[in-house]
Amino acid sequence: MTKTNSLKLVPYGTRTRYDRETQTQIPYRVLLEYTYGAPGEASTEWGHPIEWRPNEPFEASLELDRLERGRSAARFWFVNQGDGTEYPFFGQGLVDMLSQVTLEHGMVRGTWIAVKRGANYGLELAEVAQ
Repeated sequence: MTKTNSLKLVPYGTRTRYDRETQTQIPYRVLLEYTYGAPGEASTEWGHPIEWRPNEPFEASLELDRLERGRSAARFWFVNQGDGTEYPFFGQGLVDMLSQVTLEHGMVRGTWIAVKRGANYGLELAEVAQ
């Protein structure tokens, strides 16, 4: 059975990273780990509009990308291999996921849903892929 929660809307945005090879800024999509706007409110993050999407479970193959320190905790980042969107994971969410699935060369397939802890958003496993 797929896990659900009461979170109705989640913030997505666009960020950029510097590509040394081309010496340009490359845009990428991301589930924002936090936002200062209220859900549904038209606001921006670093000049990019925040897109509030319905929080619906989705199936995807994710690859572990990096660990970073945030404002209040460490978070792990995974990249959707289908569309390149990046997702933050809380440490406990990663521990819970690893107790249910095996990462194969940093990759994991499943059904995912966004969660909110305090002011922060992240992704967690909703259902193990069959």
